[in-house]
Amino acid sequence: MEGMHLDCMMGAPERIFHRCSTVLLNDEEIPNDGDIVLERMFNETLIQMASLGETVL
Repeated sequence: MEGMHLDCMMGAPERIFHRCSTVLLNDEEIPNDGDIVLERMFNETLIQMASLGETVL
């Protein structure tokens, strides 16, 4: 991650998702331009994490 920075936020994941201009998916930056498929993938990942007992804030 040299030359990069990491921002951490706490709050409702779906609200934070809408504030992001890009999403990192498989080491590739994808523009977050309102694509419903990308948002659905994000929400499914949250559900998977929660089902494993992970805290999703």
